[in-house]
Amino acid sequence: MAQVSQQTILQDLSYLLGETTVPTSISDREEYIQKALERIFRTYRFPMNVVVATIQENAGIGTLPTNVGQDGLIDVREVNPGPFTDNVYQQVSYQDSNNYSVGSYVYWLTGYEGNYTIYTSETSGNDVNPVLTLMYTTSVPVINASINTNFPSSMALALGALKYYRLAEDPYTDVSPYENMFQMEMNEVIANVNRGRAQVRGRTALEVLGTYTGDITTVGAYVGNVGVND
Repeated sequence: MAQVSQQTILQDLSYLLGETTVPTSISDREEYIQKALERIFRTYRFPMNVVVATIQENAGIGTLPTNVGQDGLIDVREVNPGPFTDNVYQQVSYQDSNNYSVGSYVYWLTGYEGNYTIYTSETSGNDVNPVLTLMYTTSVPVINASINTNFPSSMALALGALKYYRLAEDPYTDVSPYENMFQMEMNEVIANVNRGRAQVRGRTALEVLGTYTGDITTVGAYVGNVGVND
């Protein structure tokens, strides 16, 4: 995706306000653009804010990259050579973490955005210190005069900022027309992303659990763990 500069967004916003040039005192407009970008990151998982990274665990504990967004983990796995050999981890809550033993390949998180710690069930055995490959959505970046954004629509950001601008002028104004214009622009951007996105193969419940038909040992372990703690 082509990058969009803050100046381009400010120019679009000025045109929407009936201005021919961008004023010199615009700190409020810059803040509204940043807030619009935050809304966009919360609205949809765009390719621009999905990245892949690796971390080294130590005895089942690791530190996530500081740019992992809130609830941003999409996929956690140990990548092994050959097809169908990755150890794919499933997220569980802290309250349920004691239900899983080594070999379950589950994880849970503590902390907050920018300071997450990941814990896994693999605290001993062959996978005690694995390198985990993470796919995640990033936290919202800052956009300013020297930092551009990868979001492709300057007009969507301008329309998002326009709503905040009108609210600042009059807290009681009806901003629904600006919100509707913002949503229409966003729908076009999302539709364009979806058209170019590869179709994801569906996964069965057995694949999600990392087992297969006839796997009595694995299924029994899940049932046993649930039964003991119920």
